[in-house]
Amino acid sequence: LALASVARVKLEIGGGTNLGVLATALQRFEPDSAYPTVMLPDGTLGQQCPDGSTTDAGARCFHDAYSASVDGSWRSRSGSYVAAGQAFVTAIENGPPRTMPDGKVIKSGDVSPSGRLYLAKEGGHWLGSVEVQGIGRRVDHNDLGFLQRQNLLRTLPFLAYRTLEPFWAIAETETHIYASTRDNLDGVALLRGYYGGVRARFKNFWIAQIDTYRYDVRFEDREIGDGTALQRPSTHGLDISLSSDPRRELAASFFAESLFYLDGGGRFTFDGEITYQPRPQLELQLLPQVTLASGESRFIRGGRAAGEPRLLFGEQRAHAVGATLRASYTFTNRFTLQLYSQLLAVSQHYSNFQSYEGPATKQIRIADLTPTTAPMTNPDSEETTLNVSAVLRWEFRPGSTLFLVYSRAQAPDLVPDGEAALDFGALRRGPAFDALQLKLSYYWN
Repeated sequence: LALASVARVKLEIGGGTNLGVLATALQRFEPDSAYPTVMLPDGTLGQQCPDGSTTDAGARCFHDAYSASVDGSWRSRSGSYVAAGQAFVTAIENGPPRTMPDGKVIKSGDVSPSGRLYLAKEGGHWLGSVEVQGIGRRVDHNDLGFLQRQNLLRTLPFLAYRTLEPFWAIAETETHIYASTRDNLDGVALLRGYYGGVRARFKNFWIAQIDTYRYDVRFEDREIGDGTALQRPSTHGLDISLSSDPRRELAASFFAESLFYLDGGGRFTFDGEITYQPRPQLELQLLPQVTLASGESRFIRGGRAAGEPRLLFGEQRAHAVGATLRASYTFTNRFTLQLYSQLLAVSQHYSNFQSYEGPATKQIRIADLTPTTAPMTNPDSEETTLNVSAVLRWEFRPGSTLFLVYSRAQAPDLVPDGEAALDFGALRRGPAFDALQLKLSYYWN
């Protein structure tokens, strides 16, 4: 049982200025005897929590979360100049300690701040902005919304020039340069990126964009799990995107990202979207995706045999191919059918194994790794999944809806025989889980 409380106050001061205050609380109520009793490694009795972890008997399995923030924004009378900022603090009470991917431990009693400042010129030919964000080591507001990571200091200066007068087939253009820096609060430089690109919107409503960039410094402090940062290769990159007129019966867009590692290897990512609407009540959508990567040393997780190094790395070759298909048909405003299917296959193969045998450090550089033998257990992995659903919706009266939902899920357990490879055929061999549900939402007026 959980109780969520939210308080929000917004003040419009005038002159384009707004202030806001937000406070949230999420409190969970857990009976002492809610979980099964188990024997802990030290021989004492404990309890097993729903996520599989264990705690002392009678202890909390979940935490209470509190947050408070003050935010403000200002926009000039012309609308061209903008300033915005937010100060945020989170607090955690009760529950077991939790280790974040960067090794930081969030436990009961932890209070941590974060903040963001944004200054920009958004009107006219010349555009520019500066954004600075700091997130404390133990900030945790995932009970309120999504937080990708804590322990971060980020800056993003941006400068652009745009043309607003149409010429030839082009309606407007934007030429931009910007930089991105990311550091954790322990002083590790996670990213130094430099970007430049051009975006054009055509008179026929097509949009094209191309960006080039370079990553001089890249470290990942969430790879190993204890806060040790692993160096990523320096990189040149090229991004290309193109989208057609979304008003047409057939519309499409794609995004392609190419990374070229300076020491060899790279990564290619392709995401597409094709939408076909032959009739006003029928829409079909296909979203293909492809990722190919090689040449990057990655940490190998899992157990180790006797004598194998704890800090074991392998050059990863990863492939991911998938597609999502959506369809919707509107019989009437109150009677609709939605179909959804998603297929994804992933393979990860490791070779050229290396280890780190040096003294304890918070940063491991690629040059610090030394060749070693392959582990006894094959670290390769394969994954093939298929999810299908159909939803028939009938709003038989305003606010009252009946849903008939069918879902099918397949995710067979795959163990590579030799080198990992994409295996779509695994769906023919693996089990499937089917469910049929009837849901009713009724509104009393």
